[in-house]
Order: sequence, then C-alpha cells, then structure tokens
Amino acid sequence: MERKFQLKFPGFSLVELLVVVCIIGILAGVGIITYNNYLASSKITVVKNINEQSIRYITAESIKCLIGGKITVMERTGPAEVSCDKDPYVQYTIDQIIGNIMGYVDTNNLFGDNPFDKNDLEGSFMIDESNPNKLGRTNCYFKNGRLRCVSLIKPNELFINENDISI
Repeated sequence: MERKFQLKFPGFSLVELLVVVCIIGILAGVGIITYNNYLASSKITVVKNINEQSIRYITAESIKCLIGGKITVMERTGPAEVSCDKDPYVQYTIDQIIGNIMGYVDTNNLFGDNPFDKNDLEGSFMIDESNPNKLGRTNCYFKNGRLRCVSLIKPNELFINENDISI
C-alpha cells in the first residue's frame, strides 16, 4: 500500500492577501478624504464662531459702557480699564468707544489664532472696512450705528454678521 503525503501549509494564499491589502487601501483612501472634509468644516465652524463672538463681545462691552460701567480698552500705553461714567469734560462718542474696544480685541488677539493658518501673526481678528483677504480672518468695523463683521470662510465665500448699536 502506497501512502501519499499531502503537504498543507496553513495560512492565506497570495490572492487572498492581495484582496485584503486592496480593501485596506480603499478604506484608507475614503477615510483620509472624510477626515480632510471634517477638518475643513470644523475650521469653517471656528471662523463663524469667532465672527459671532466678535459681534457679541463688542456689542456687550459698548452697551456696558453706554450704561456707565467699566470696560477694558486699548490705549497708547496698553490695555486699560476705563470708566464710562458720563463725565462732562470727557464725552466719548459711540464710534470712539467701539473703536477702543475693537483695538483691545485686535491687539490682544482675544479670539485666538487663525484656524486656517497658525503662523498668521495677525490672528483671527482685524479692524478693517474691506473684506478679509486671508482665509479664516474676521474683519470688523463700525459705521453709521452698525457693527459689521465679515469672515472669509472659503476662497470666495464670506460669512457676514451685523448688529445695530445706538445710544
């Protein structure tokens, strides 16, 4: 009687391994694209939040000043706590009050770095009437009783927020 020995190697064939590697490659490709989209949308959300925080903070500080409270502003010597009590010799206009508040926000980078560019030395906030030219930047200005903040959230897409501030 003749015996046949059959050698069996446990494991996977080359074809099975190639199929698994292809599947992992496809999943990794989809995962990277999904992650990049998630990252971009989260940066846009951060810029919109900075825009809304800018409007809320500047509005709240100016109202606090208008009712006679103290606010922190940027003066020539640096940040200073000033009283907005009605002094007959020192009457600040609403434009001056908001300009000083925005100067404090801008100089102290109150809302953090630009989410699209951490090396941007200007930060995420600027006082400027023109539309922002840098992705992730929020430009605010006050004109004719209206506070306006404009953010560049995509190369050709602006996010605009406005608020009326009057005495």
